[in-house]
Amino acid sequence: MALGLLGPYAGGEPRVVSAWREDRPGKPGVDERLFVEVAYPSGATGSGGSDMDCAERDFHLLVRGSLGEIFVPMFPVPHEGDSLVLRLAGAPEVVEHLGTRSSYTYQLEAFADAVRRGSAVVTDAQWSVGNARLVEDAVIASHRPSSSPVP
Repeated sequence: MALGLLGPYAGGEPRVVSAWREDRPGKPGVDERLFVEVAYPSGATGSGGSDMDCAERDFHLLVRGSLGEIFVPMFPVPHEGDSLVLRLAGAPEVVEHLGTRSSYTYQLEAFADAVRRGSAVVTDAQWSVGNARLVEDAVIASHRPSSSPVP
């Protein structure tokens, strides 16, 4: 989940506040959709999810703060759309194009740099465990009645 990648900028790992899901029709227990709301230690909040039966591809990322927002229409697939849109209150919209190399190219370069030079990898084993925990917490929360608190 991209929500886990924002933790270093929002005071630490996110905590699941609520979640909802839908099963695939005729397949009880097989998730078709899962959406989650999180809170960060800084007080920032976030939301995201996935829909495995969406008619169109939608991979947008929206980060909203007190001064404005950043919108990335296709954040995990830059080769299909490389724009980043910065919107600040009282300022003209800024659109940056970051390059259309595949995200796999960036991942491969980061891996090679880690192997060859010992560079840190953002999505290391510790991050992967935290990300798996976040997904698991979202799934667990999605099975609770909406009035039940998330621990």
